[in-house]
Amino acid sequence: MTHPSLRNVSDDIKEYDKTLNDLAKSLTKLMKDPFNDGVETVGISAAQVGINVKLCICKVPGSGKNIAMVNPVVLDLSDDINKELEGCVSVGIGPNQLFAYVPRPRTVKIKYFDLKGQEAFLEAKDLMSHIVQHEIDHMYGKLFIDYIDDPNEIMTLAELNERSSMEKKSLI
Repeated sequence: MTHPSLRNVSDDIKEYDKTLNDLAKSLTKLMKDPFNDGVETVGISAAQVGINVKLCICKVPGSGKNIAMVNPVVLDLSDDINKELEGCVSVGIGPNQLFAYVPRPRTVKIKYFDLKGQEAFLEAKDLMSHIVQHEIDHMYGKLFIDYIDDPNEIMTLAELNERSSMEKKSLI
């Protein structure tokens, strides 16, 4: 179902150079339309393209801006849990892409480095918390479906669209 390299633990990045910047640019470009189907992603990790290094790009909801995070480390997770709908371009393609409502801590505090090697900190909440945790998970060989206990809670894009269509119809 997924490529075996997605289960690998990624290596720390030690060089802050043109190669790193080029990889970040490539990942950012790939986020805009990974399958030429008009759909943008809100995050991507180098591990998703078979490069097992600790780099991810996360879109900040509502801002249109991206944050590149090198060697991110989770410092703190809230006890408050919320569920957000998550999918992943690494888990199924097109109508077979998988989605589920994933329980995660509502707030996460992270330390990371920017593309120049400068230390930075981020406190992410709600959707941004989910995005960041999802992308960091890729660096440790973990996928969002690992958080789902009941396989019946996992749905394909086609099933999600059908459910959304039925919910809209029931509102009329």
